[in-house]
Amino acid sequence: MQRIELWSEPPDEPAGSALKLPGDPATGHAVRAVTRPTILTVPDADPGSSTGVVVCPGGAMLFVSTGNEGTPVAGWLGSRGLSAHVLEYRTLPSGSDHELGMRFETGFADGSLQRDIAGHIEVAAADVADAVRWARERHDKVVVLGFSAGAIATMRRCAEPIRSVSVWSLAIVMERLASFMKSAHYLGSIRTTAPPLSVRPR
Repeated sequence: MQRIELWSEPPDEPAGSALKLPGDPATGHAVRAVTRPTILTVPDADPGSSTGVVVCPGGAMLFVSTGNEGTPVAGWLGSRGLSAHVLEYRTLPSGSDHELGMRFETGFADGSLQRDIAGHIEVAAADVADAVRWARERHDKVVVLGFSAGAIATMRRCAEPIRSVSVWSLAIVMERLASFMKSAHYLGSIRTTAPPLSVRPR
């Protein structure tokens, strides 16, 4: 896959650090400590497609789960003639892989991770907006497809203002992270039953 910078003058350093997740090694790769947004493009995609899809994987804002919610999804879309792109948005700072794992395991229980996620939404949502602008320069239609934390960032981006937004498909985030979402006042009126992904046509 080709990596594309979204910032015009990116720093001369890696955008993030590789992370191996438990489970299937074929889909268990992710990236953490992402300091700037980048796009991964799918080789199978039709560059002339009128529709572009920006895929935003999850990861609790601690990492971007490209291995199971990013590249396979984009590859499936690309094989069907759509031009799919995976967004690796900025994440919360993290220490070692072990420290990240402990934070993920305990942070929801004590509420600290919910607070950190709430404080980071605007950053990730700004990266979604940059990815949408990038895609609009290349496609007539742009669809944003988000999972979990990626859906939160997508939903925040869509909430300016909420008009013809597919909030039904985004609301599962509220159901899964109910304690966190109670603090997210701009999402408080969205429904709480939905399929586990978000799609917002543009």
